[in-house]
Amino acid sequence: GLAVAALAIYPNMNLRQELVVLPREAVAGHRSLELVMGTPDAASPAQLGLDDDDRRVGVFLRQLLVRAPRVYELGSTLALGEGGDESVLLGGWGDAEPTGRWTVGRLAQMLLRWEEPAGPLQLEFEAVPFHEPSGQRLQVEVLVNGQPVTSVSYDRANTKPSVTRVRLPAAVAGGHGEILLGWRIHDPRSPHSLGTSADRRALGLFLRRVALVERPGAAADS
Repeated sequence: GLAVAALAIYPNMNLRQELVVLPREAVAGHRSLELVMGTPDAASPAQLGLDDDDRRVGVFLRQLLVRAPRVYELGSTLALGEGGDESVLLGGWGDAEPTGRWTVGRLAQMLLRWEEPAGPLQLEFEAVPFHEPSGQRLQVEVLVNGQPVTSVSYDRANTKPSVTRVRLPAAVAGGHGEILLGWRIHDPRSPHSLGTSADRRALGLFLRRVALVERPGAAADS
């Protein structure tokens, strides 16, 4: 079998939705799929001294859905706040808030797929870093299909949203019709660690909106 993801599930976590990308080569031309979930750290309630149930259990799975990613219209804006389309989001995101959502942990990802032909592309996103009065900077790598394309440095003391524009190399993004975007956060911080609240989530960027736009007249990057 082809390993496609590794998920970290912690004790006392609330019920949550996890999204996993199935590579094209794993599904193209197949009418059926065999999905296997391995839990190497599974243990029985009896082993843990909870009761006499000796079944080795891992996670409680309520629903499993396999679907095609949403078709994205190039040039349109994806709002990440309440009422936005969550179907493009993969792991590493907090719940929607009125104007956006936080990256949680060291990596947040989304998958966009489009049907129309595309020329050279530019990624645009509006974000603000998690506030920290110390003035230290937050380093964020932008990934495209798993490859870093740029690094952005944010002033943690600045609470004003800013727009970042990233020219995407054609060798990375051109002609695929599908793109996996990622924000790799260096040294995310939790409000709890700073003593500002009981929130233990490791926060990095608060993203408000994302868009992929064509660069009219631009030559394809080599």
